Amino acid sequence: MNLDTIVKRGEAPWCPSPEASDCEAWLVWDHPRAGTFRIGSDLVLFTVVSDNDGDLSVWAYTPVQAGAEHSFANTRFASSRELGEFVSTYFAGQMAVFAVASDLSVAHWGEYRVPEGTDGLATAAAAFVSSLIAAAGPTTRLRAALAGAAAVNAIPEPVSS
Repeated sequence: MNLDTIVKRGEAPWCPSPEASDCEAWLVWDHPRAGTFRIGSDLVLFTVVSDNDGDLSVWAYTPVQAGAEHSFANTRFASSRELGEFVSTYFAGQMAVFAVASDLSVAHWGEYRVPEGTDGLATAAAAFVSSLIAAAGPTTRLRAALAGAAAVNAIPEPVSS
């Protein structure tokens, strides 16, 4: 499958292409956060990797190999932890598309290999976001750095006198 066909600018990240069909959400909280969809006959696994900001979110997509599709049929999970382990395990070692969505609309994307290990998705997503920041102008980089610092509470509240 050509990874470039998975996402298109302006689409919802859980069904990120006009060609996407059979969108099945495994976890919904305000909006779908993990599941599958098809592009043609190809099955694609998706998940939100980071959705802390409210306006911006990071998503990951990888094609499901034909031989593995049976393990996705009628998939149900007893807990969100079980879902997370399933998704992380499947993404590990795979080429994936990572996308940033602004207000739940795909804005930017790129391809990255997800490293092996339980934190592989987060590691690849961080590399993707870092590449976007590096490609941006100085003002955008400063805003992104401040937003990142604020997200981890590294910026103290202003003190009034």
